[in-house]
Amino acid sequence: MADDSARAAAEAAVAVAVEMGAFKPAITAAAAAAKASALAALAVWNTAGAAVIAAEAAYDKNWLSVMSDAKFLLSAKGEPVTQALSLLAQDLWQGVRRNPLINTWSSSSRKLELEGLSFWVDWYNRRLVGHATGFALSLENDLIIQSRLLEQDDEWWTKRDFVEVTAEIEGWVRELVAQERPDTLPEQNIYAITVKVPDEGPLILDSQAGADLLSHADQDQIRYLAAKEEAESLKTACLRSNAGGTLGRRLDQYLAAMGNDLSGIEPNMVVLYGQAIRDILTAQEVIKNKTADDDGYIPPLASDIILELQMFRSAHNLMVVMDPELEKRDKALYGSNYQSVEISLTVIQQVIVEAGQSNIVDQNVQEAISDAAESAKTESEPQGQRYRFALESLRNVVKGVAAWAWKHKGPITAGSCGLYAAAQWVKSHQQWLLEVFADNPAMIEWVNKIASQPWL
Repeated sequence: MADDSARAAAEAAVAVAVEMGAFKPAITAAAAAAKASALAALAVWNTAGAAVIAAEAAYDKNWLSVMSDAKFLLSAKGEPVTQALSLLAQDLWQGVRRNPLINTWSSSSRKLELEGLSFWVDWYNRRLVGHATGFALSLENDLIIQSRLLEQDDEWWTKRDFVEVTAEIEGWVRELVAQERPDTLPEQNIYAITVKVPDEGPLILDSQAGADLLSHADQDQIRYLAAKEEAESLKTACLRSNAGGTLGRRLDQYLAAMGNDLSGIEPNMVVLYGQAIRDILTAQEVIKNKTADDDGYIPPLASDIILELQMFRSAHNLMVVMDPELEKRDKALYGSNYQSVEISLTVIQQVIVEAGQSNIVDQNVQEAISDAAESAKTESEPQGQRYRFALESLRNVVKGVAAWAWKHKGPITAGSCGLYAAAQWVKSHQQWLLEVFADNPAMIEWVNKIASQPWL
């Protein structure tokens, strides 16, 4: 049986380690890993049967890799522990062109996940890619799990249902994950684009963050309705003239953010897309005296649309400036302690696109941050209010990644929403993120911590 073979292998490994003078933690880790391997193997056998066993060709490649490991150990110098650590630093599949188990396992693992065995699928995925730890934990805490496994007697393993055993092990892992999580993660700035962590999937927009702080007095209601009516009138003018494709899209975004009434408004999105519509009018005013041959020339909009744009701008400005909560967003008023940093707007867009490609943020977050950076490019003032809004929005995303990564800590399967994807993204932008959070010690600590995880 798989369990008996694994246990015999573990006992043999312990005997050899004792004979060679290896230290106790290494013995514990080896034996516990063998027993955990047996448990995972039994789960695979009981649920997927022969479909999970690799083909005979893969079997030959497995032995070729094992023989490469043996040759490495025979040629290695130094104490046994040093030799073992040196071996761990090598590629997992030596002597073969690629991991021979991947194809068979990738199809079988999906079936196992559907049968509720994702915990062990994640564990086995970590082993396949050669991570130093069985679970997404620090080396110290992973060793604690392995030690606990080794301490259990035969009755604990064999007299209980497999689901019950798995649930208990998973509980141990969750406890240690909670201990590794920072006590507090910096709060997001509600006066820029904010994100939230869903139960499943990537980060999404927290569109109504801070909406409860807006004034709902009668005059505020009147100004809100005026801005909304002007936006709808402008949209009608665009449809009537069959012009202004970009303007029409921005108006759709603005009206969606306005909601059905003031209680449903999305403050940050209203400010973002209100500014985008202002930018269109500004561009039209700039080209008044230009011809088609001049640099920066764009086709002019019809005079009636320009008039509607001006009326919209007035109504939107009045709504924003008369509510301090909206004005803080519109002018990026972040207080005297706010510290800006000089980061290229193109880099901001590139970073958020990569976050979207890694499935860390959804498409709406990616588009909103990119739009904020694009709007900032029209500013004449270096690091002006649009720049500060875009930068602070990206900072909010990174703070969201911190919370999201720890909430979903564990899975490393391709395309998964777990700590692995977030950590890879953070690590690839570590230096840049340290500059972005130069004034925030807590975030600097988090960036450095997640980028230095041993399982990356």
